[in-house]
Amino acid sequence: MACHAGWHRFLRAVCSWYPIPFGDDWFNRRLDRFFASDEPNWLVAASRGRWPTMVLNVADNLQRKLFYFPRLHWYYRASPLHGYLARTLQPGATFLDIGANVGFFSLLAARLVGGRDRPRVG
Repeated sequence: MACHAGWHRFLRAVCSWYPIPFGDDWFNRRLDRFFASDEPNWLVAASRGRWPTMVLNVADNLQRKLFYFPRLHWYYRASPLHGYLARTLQPGATFLDIGANVGFFSLLAARLVGGRDRPRVG
């Protein structure tokens, strides 16, 4: 049974500014009893700061954690792979992300290479 989107938005508003880099796993595991489901429950996670707008399945444990704690999980942006892609990818290049989980690096690559007929974005 999918939970009402309002509950998820409320919890995201409370949790998204959580400043401590631990505790999110514990909290999210406790929410499994309420929100885990075999049926997907897709919600838009609006952009917040450098966090891009994403559509996440909050019935899935990992994606729900990313939905609730965007501030804690933006560390993907600071990874060595981010720097490598920024140095390597040029507008018009091709980037293939096999097994993209929620697409952090796919979104980055899309910004770096741009569209086929438009200039680089960002």
